[in-house]
Amino acid sequence: MAHDDQNARGMGRDLAAFRDLAREVMSQLSKRPGPAQPGVPRRDVLDFLAARMLARDSFDCAAVLDDLRAFNLNDRTIIDCYIPAAAERIGEAWVQSDLGFAEATIASVRLQSLLSEIVYSSPDCAAVRDTPIDALVVTLSGDQHTLGGFVAAAQLRRRGASVEISCGETPSGIEDRVIGGDYDVIMFSCSRTRDLETIAQVIKNIRHRAPSAPVFALGGLVLGICRNIDRLTKADVVTSDIDQVVKSCEQRPRHVQRRATR
Repeated sequence: MAHDDQNARGMGRDLAAFRDLAREVMSQLSKRPGPAQPGVPRRDVLDFLAARMLARDSFDCAAVLDDLRAFNLNDRTIIDCYIPAAAERIGEAWVQSDLGFAEATIASVRLQSLLSEIVYSSPDCAAVRDTPIDALVVTLSGDQHTLGGFVAAAQLRRRGASVEISCGETPSGIEDRVIGGDYDVIMFSCSRTRDLETIAQVIKNIRHRAPSAPVFALGGLVLGICRNIDRLTKADVVTSDIDQVVKSCEQRPRHVQRRATR
């Protein structure tokens, strides 16, 4: 009986120790950042990315990308969620005078370099469609937020689009390029309200000159600071959702006809 009592007490101690260990494990797990909601960046990862963009030491795109992937992030999430969020944070810090112009510019260039590293290192960033979408992504001259256009281009390419980028081209140059090309969509990436009038004029001129006008889409930071953009510019699609742009292209009569003849 005494032996049985000792065994019971020993098992009790082991069970208590196991419960204590389980509580400690659960406590530590509860302190770890949980997975973010779709489209919402994890704060710890965003803090890391912003810090790397602003670091005063040398910048290694490949190393930063490896670190981001180590957080169990795929390239699509990095492009669609974390790079835009980091750009927004850096832009807000500059507006609040927490960052100098040079620091903000260097950080933006680094983000753009990171984007290029992902695009050229990942086969997932260039999908193939049965009927390709031909797109032109435009950022007007003087618009400092060129990163938005490159992010949009990467998102379109991942959805199977063939993309050209026009950055800093004159309005007449954009019009001539579109008239001489064969695009399904012209997507303007805009961060300044003063550019809306120019975009509206470009859209109007192309519609007047082109025998079959493409879809005109408009996105960028300006969406958060101006209302009635569709009415002001006469753009077909005003959105930050690339899938909505792709859907509009697929519904375009010329694109539907091309698909039917394949």
